[in-house]
Amino acid sequence: MPLSLNAQILGESGPALVVLHGLFGFHTNWRSFGRKLSGQCQVHLLDLRNHGDSPHSDTMDYPGMAADVLAYLDHHALANPILLGHSMGGKVAMTLALQNPERLRVLLVADIAPVRYDQGGEHRTMIEALLAVALENQTRAQIDEQVRAAIPDASIRNFLLQNLIRSKTGWHWRLNLAGLQNALPDLRGFPESDSTYPKSTLFIRGERSAYVLPGHRAEIRLRFPKHQLVTLKNAGHWLHVEQPEAFQSTVRSFLNHLSTHNP
Repeated sequence: MPLSLNAQILGESGPALVVLHGLFGFHTNWRSFGRKLSGQCQVHLLDLRNHGDSPHSDTMDYPGMAADVLAYLDHHALANPILLGHSMGGKVAMTLALQNPERLRVLLVADIAPVRYDQGGEHRTMIEALLAVALENQTRAQIDEQVRAAIPDASIRNFLLQNLIRSKTGWHWRLNLAGLQNALPDLRGFPESDSTYPKSTLFIRGERSAYVLPGHRAEIRLRFPKHQLVTLKNAGHWLHVEQPEAFQSTVRSFLNHLSTHNP
């Protein structure tokens, strides 16, 4: 059964732009982008299941997450929205597009391909490190120190620790860490399907990222025959954070083209 997803809505008019974050993220990661686009679109920043302020579930796969997003579109009466997904959110977006192409106007996919990725050990390491944290009677700095050995990159630690919430009873995680740990094998893959998405699709990849490679183009062409691929220079996997102006400009250009042409 689909879950009712939390979201922040920015902007009051224009076409609906629905944004899906990646693994370990939540809607606030995209707030700056959403504010920039809110004059052109009504931007819906969603929290996917087991993330942010959305419900937790023991089950987590791409068809289920796509059903959650579809239920959100139905609940808010969003007809033919623009759907943008990054990383894991990109796979959710592609799954929805392939299953229900008639529900979308166009699709934008940020730095992910419709393929299985063999890597993923670093994600398991991150989850295990967060699960091992002793939260009681700790400051945020002390929690940061607890995970430093397993996650030496300070920017990644800071990103992950945005999922800490402090209440009257102490710290707790927004993330359903156990659910994510169990779901990792499914999240690395992509649902098998003979379907294609016949509408315009924009893939945006980071020049320094290894998530969209030349070897993936055949699968992208097969499933998304009306796609374009844009590479952002000096950007890695977090291209919307590392090159925010270039990312926003690329999205705007694509949307402006749609406003004068049929997708």
